[in-house]
Amino acid sequence: MENEKVGKFDFTVEKEQTDGSAHMALPAMVAKMLDVACRHAEVRGFGLSSLTGTDRKPGDYSRKYTWVMSRLAYEIYEMPEEGQHFSILSWVENIYHQFTNRCFEIQNEEGKVIGCARSIWAMIDMETRKSVDLHLLYGENLQYYASDRPCPIEGPARIRMTQPALAAEMPVVEEDIDFNGHVNSVRYIGHVLDVLKKKAQEEQVERPAVAVQRLDIAYMTEALMGDTLRYFVQKDSEDLYSVEIMNQEDKVICRVLLKLS
Repeated sequence: MENEKVGKFDFTVEKEQTDGSAHMALPAMVAKMLDVACRHAEVRGFGLSSLTGTDRKPGDYSRKYTWVMSRLAYEIYEMPEEGQHFSILSWVENIYHQFTNRCFEIQNEEGKVIGCARSIWAMIDMETRKSVDLHLLYGENLQYYASDRPCPIEGPARIRMTQPALAAEMPVVEEDIDFNGHVNSVRYIGHVLDVLKKKAQEEQVERPAVAVQRLDIAYMTEALMGDTLRYFVQKDSEDLYSVEIMNQEDKVICRVLLKLS
């Protein structure tokens, strides 16, 4: 029965997925985790095709609901290199009325654990953009897939900003938008890494790439086409940075906490 609850998906690191260190880039790995979450849900009957239709085009909200990730905590022990094989395991840990907890485990080709993640997901109404009650939609069907497989890391941290400084400003472009009609969650991570790399260069700190030991990210509200996003950086300690992303109306879009290695 546990095999039905835990999904395992195999991948190979492609050249275009690597960073300046020739290892898989953090945004690419998070994108793979999101893909795994979708595939894991799909084969169990609560994936996007059951909510939105597999033939939906961008901007076509002909179905009512979709899954969105609201928080993520990811601890990186190693990153695979170009050409190396790796696997991502995923399972649903808890199911509540408004959200679910989903865990991930990344293994190298020898089966060694090289990363773990915890995430929180909600289902939203595509028209109202508000979360919906999962129990009303699915009854006890989702509860069947909750697994007691352990995940050894702490859940997403609360990120507090006390003295942030504006570091960058970027308009939302078409390439940032996903099929849900808002900025893709992975794009924020890539932009934050770019901002920190630029900041390190300005401070003459030598880093071939921004090497991350742990990522925490909390999504507050959507960013849409036409928005301008401002990136505020706060250095909490030598290797710990908090970043707050706000739009032109001073609404907080998301907050990111990065522990560098």
